Amino acid sequence: MEIMKKFNTSSIEYKRLKRYWKLIQKDSSKLDIIHFDKWTHFHRWKSASDVVNETVSVNNTLQKTYEVYQILLSDIRCKNSKGLKEHLVLFKDTVSEKMKVAINTLLEYFEYVENSLNTNITNGPLEDINNLIKSIKRVAFGYRSFYNFRNRILVIKNLMKPIENHQAAI
Repeated sequence: MEIMKKFNTSSIEYKRLKRYWKLIQKDSSKLDIIHFDKWTHFHRWKSASDVVNETVSVNNTLQKTYEVYQILLSDIRCKNSKGLKEHLVLFKDTVSEKMKVAINTLLEYFEYVENSLNTNITNGPLEDINNLIKSIKRVAFGYRSFYNFRNRILVIKNLMKPIENHQAAI
């Protein structure tokens, strides 16, 4: 984060940003606002929501970018493509430079973003199969026979039953 670089590495603001960056990226609706805990780099007991709000308040641009990020996350979570487009156009010039690049990319490919929000189709299962194939290749150190490689993939995915007492061809 370019905002972190503005602070001295020994400052409390830098340490908070460095330590709680994952919490800042989390959806604000999933942050705990009821339970208070002792957090590192904070002197009082705070909820997770308070930690995030106090951490991002060190810089106006960071705070505005965080608010815009949460609005966009809400639109995506609710699958509100019309609201998402309106918010992208509205907030395009009020956020940090890195967020402007992301917003411009979303606007450039909004047709595809809208399709992904309106349908439940995903390439997750295909990515799972690709990952499995790569894992098998890595573990097996290569196969001489493509037939054996294909059969191992099918057996692991339960698309084919293993043949008992079958000697693999070398």
